Amino acid sequence: MARPWLARTGQRGRLVTPALLLLATLAAFARMLSAEPGDPRRGAAVAFLLFAGLTALGLALSVRCPACRRLVVPRAVRAAPVTWPVALLGADRCPACGDPGPRDA
Repeated sequence: MARPWLARTGQRGRLVTPALLLLATLAAFARMLSAEPGDPRRGAAVAFLLFAGLTALGLALSVRCPACRRLVVPRAVRAAPVTWPVALLGADRCPACGDPGPRDA
């Protein structure tokens, strides 16, 4: 079985790492919001939200097709707004141009 396009182009880590950071940041943000009013941890919620936004931006800008140089994550989100992570991780070609990328040996 051939590896997915992201793995063949060596970019899987560029998608997985920011996605995990984003989930961890959002979980910490939810915990901060559940703090009692007046709790100093509650003020850190804004910092966590800012970090989550920057992480999401980094995720969107990190994966490019080696053939067409287009950003792949925004195109995948537009094509499948809910299931884009699964679709992109399992894709056998670039969602932007259809390039299959390097073949497995």
